[in-house]
Amino acid sequence: MMTSRKSTLLAALAILTATGGAAAITSAPPTPLKVGRTGIQCYGQPCPWNGVWPADQAAQPSNLIWSGPTPPPMTGKEADLARVRGEYLQGCVMVEARFSDGVLRVGRIVGGC
Repeated sequence: MMTSRKSTLLAALAILTATGGAAAITSAPPTPLKVGRTGIQCYGQPCPWNGVWPADQAAQPSNLIWSGPTPPPMTGKEADLARVRGEYLQGCVMVEARFSDGVLRVGRIVGGC
């Protein structure tokens, strides 16, 4: 009986390994995010003047997904990426995107902030 359980566990482990993890798990859907000027005011530096944060929240240092003088590495349609880059320092763009492993994967531009 113990051998049967071991065989079952090994078979399950082999399937998970071959599929790269749990096959039933799907990637998360895109999330509405704001990208650009945060509106955060600081008395000293460093200050997160620009960044990426959840669209349903006001930008705060504690909820920024990314901050810095340049946007994070991005993938998506070139026209969308050009708009994000163009408005990052002085404006703000709302996108539907996924942020993982330091990369913003832009699905589409929703509009301005």
